[in-house]
Amino acid sequence: MPPVRTTKASDLCRGFGGQDPRWVQPPPREAVVDAALAWIQHRVVRHLRERDLRPPRLAEVSETASAWRNKFQGARAITLRDLLEVAIALEPEILDVLPHDLVDLRDLLPEEYQGLLSHHEPGQSMPHFRSQAIEPDWAEAARELLSWWTGERRSGRQWALTADVVSHRLVAVLDTCGLPSQLSAPMRQVVRPNQLDVEWAAGEVQLRLVWLDPLDEPDADAVHKALQDVGQQLWNLASTSGCDESVLLIAASRNVHSNLVRTTHLARVDESVTLSIQEAHKLGVEGADVHVHDVQASLLYAWGPESPFLWLAVKSSPSSST
Repeated sequence: MPPVRTTKASDLCRGFGGQDPRWVQPPPREAVVDAALAWIQHRVVRHLRERDLRPPRLAEVSETASAWRNKFQGARAITLRDLLEVAIALEPEILDVLPHDLVDLRDLLPEEYQGLLSHHEPGQSMPHFRSQAIEPDWAEAARELLSWWTGERRSGRQWALTADVVSHRLVAVLDTCGLPSQLSAPMRQVVRPNQLDVEWAAGEVQLRLVWLDPLDEPDADAVHKALQDVGQQLWNLASTSGCDESVLLIAASRNVHSNLVRTTHLARVDESVTLSIQEAHKLGVEGADVHVHDVQASLLYAWGPESPFLWLAVKSSPSSST
C-alpha cells in the first residue's frame, strides 16, 4: 500500500495555538482527519499557554524543549503519550480539551471547516471536504419552480412546458438557491429520453429530473408504467450517483405522485423513510429480488395536488448490503 499522506497542523493554520487562528482555505479534500488533529492540537496548545506551561517546563516531563517548540508551532504532532504525561505530572485538565460523546463530526473541526464536510454523522464512512460550502435551499427552489410553472399555465403557455424548458428553468432557479450555475456541469440526457442529470461542484450534488408528462392524465396502465420507471431510476440514482447529495425531481401527473407517496409512505418533509425490496416490488422495479438494496429517501418539499413536482433526497442505506 502507498504511504498515507498527512498534512501538518502548521500547513492548515496561521496563528496556531493563539487567540486568532486563521485556517487555510480551502482545506485539502482528504484532510478531514488531519484537520481534526490540528484543531485538537491548537486547543491543547492554547490551553497550555493560558496555564503558562511553556516548552521548557513541559520538557521536564516529556520530550525536549525544542520538540515542544515545534509542537507549539504545529510543525510536529502532539501525541497521546504527550497528553498523558502532561496530565499526570502537570495539568490534569488538559484531557478536557479532547472531544467527548461524539455525535456530530463538526465538533472535531474549526468553524471555518464545518460547513465543508461532505457529511457530519459519525459512523457513516470517512467524510471529505467539499471545494466550498454548497448549501442548496431545496424548499425555496421548489417554491420558485412551482410559482413559475403555475404562472406559465395561467398565462396559457402550457404548450411550451417541455422537459427542456423546465430543465433550463430549473438550473436558473437553483442558481439563486445555493447551487451556482458556474459550478454545474452541463445537463445531460442519460439512458432514457425522459431522464436528465445535472451535477454541481465536481460531483458534490446531483439532481436527476424525471419527466413523465405532468400535463397528461394517464390511465391505470400508464400510471403503473410511470411508477415502474420512477422506481427504477430511484434505486439506480441511489446506488450509482457517487455524489454527496442526490436528488430525484419527478415531474408527473397527480395520479402518479399520489400513488408513489402512498406506496413509499413518504408523507412528511425531511422524515427519512427506508425503502426496501417490498416497495421495489410494489413499484415494479426490474430485478428487485437480485439487485435491490435498501434506499433511504425523504421529501424535500411538501407535495400537494396542485404541484407536478415531487422532490426526493435519496441515498443508499448504510446498513444495506451490496
